[in-house]
This record gives sequence, structure tokens and C-alpha cells, in this order.
Amino acid sequence: MPRKIGVVAAVVGVGFFACAANAAVVKYQMDVALEAEAVPMTKIADGYGDVAAGDFGAPLWAGLQDGTHGTAGTIRFVDSGSNGNDGLVLQGFAGGWTADLSIMVTTATGPGGDGRSIGVATANGAGRAIGLIPGTGDGFQFQVRSNFVMDAVDVPDSPSETTAFHEIRMVLPNNGHLLLYDLEDDLDPGPGYDWKLLMDDPNIGGSTGRPAELNNLGGIALNSLSGGVTRASNFSLDYMAVETGLALGAHDPKLIPEPATLALVVLGAAPLLRRRR
Repeated sequence: MPRKIGVVAAVVGVGFFACAANAAVVKYQMDVALEAEAVPMTKIADGYGDVAAGDFGAPLWAGLQDGTHGTAGTIRFVDSGSNGNDGLVLQGFAGGWTADLSIMVTTATGPGGDGRSIGVATANGAGRAIGLIPGTGDGFQFQVRSNFVMDAVDVPDSPSETTAFHEIRMVLPNNGHLLLYDLEDDLDPGPGYDWKLLMDDPNIGGSTGRPAELNNLGGIALNSLSGGVTRASNFSLDYMAVETGLALGAHDPKLIPEPATLALVVLGAAPLLRRRR
């Protein structure tokens, strides 16, 4: 269930998040442009969409959302046509890595099997394209692509979730596999974690589908980086947290804790919390 920490995030940025940075975790709350974060992503061309294609205007409104055309504190990534080579990249991971995402899928990635909404790369130079197909509620289909769809799994709608965002964990262990966990489905009824494994794809050993801009060890690219080829992509992120040095699993907690946990542990002041949704 996606949440925004709000006031608390600003207060603990030096304390809690500094500790996280020492553990090689980079966190993006989608409240500011990703290229302006403390650990900035590399912005390529227009990044979130394409100015020449009109992606930042009606009806798509790519980029940082202020509540007028999309949920405040989220970022929308759009590729509506054959203009430009736009996206954002974080890379340089020397081993296995993990990304926890709160994501909403609006438009199916395409056309063709090699269409891309997200790109992933491993430290050994391999990587693939990730395609996204909207589903029911906050559910969607997650696809691993080269120049065709190699593997696909349905991320189910979470009945308890009241937004269109769904939390997932994407793991690249640097062994030719990609693992996808559902962070909305904890199979452990007790205090621990057992996130449901949705996919263990063994097709990450090649590099077809990986964007050329992912060229420094392991990394993740947001938006199509399509090189001017007509693509379709439209998805939004509520947060992204990347563990740049570890391949986490089913029993590891979310990289961004629930707001109540953060408030009680760091501040002891629950009244400072505000939920965006």
C-alpha cells in the first residue's frame, strides 16, 4: 500500500536516510525531480517524456505531479511517439541489486516485443527490457522482453489497496535471473515477511532489450529510451528504493518502511505524519 511520509521525510533526511545510504540503499520519494535528488539519476534528454511530442501537456502530463493532473508526489513517465530518446538512469552496481517500486501502469508498453518502459542491467553486462500492460484495479502484467516477450506474469489486483499503485520488488542477482515479488502479498501471518514470488525468469543472460545508456555495470533505466523509435509507454511511480549492492528476497522488509514505523522509531511523534492518500 503506497504511502508518502511527508513532513517526517524532511525531518529525518539526515538521520534515517543517511543510515540507509550507508547500507547502499538509494530512496526516491517522487517529491522532487529525480535528477535533483541527493543521489541524482542521470537525466537523458527530456527524461520523463518528450517536449517535442507534447508529452508534458494535455492529456498526458508527463513529469512531477503537483495534484492538478495526477496524484501529488508522484512522477509520470511517458513515451507517446517517435520523438527523442528520453529517460533517467541509475547505474554502477557491482553485484546483485534490488528495486522496490510503487507503480501504476496506465498504457501498455509497445508496439512490438522490444518495446520498453523500464530497462535493467546486471554487473556482468547483461540486461533486458521490461514491458508493462495495465490490468484490473492496481494489477498489471509484468513482461521481460528482448526483441520479443520472453516471459510474463500477472501482478494481481490487491483488494485491500484503495489506490491504483501496486508495490513490487524486482531483484537482479547477477546470475542470469530476474525475480519479481509482490509486496502487497505477505504470506507470513506473523511478524515476519514472506513476500509472494511471482516470477523467476532465467532469461537475463543476454543483452537484447537493454537500453544502450545502461553501460556501466548493473543499473535501472526509467522510461523507454527508445532512440526515436515509436513506442508507447505511460506509467507512474509513487516511490522507488534501490539496494545497489544486495539481491534481497522474500523475507526482507520493504526498503521504505511504513510511515507509522518511521515516525515511532525516529521521532516518536505520530502526529507529524500525513498520508497523501
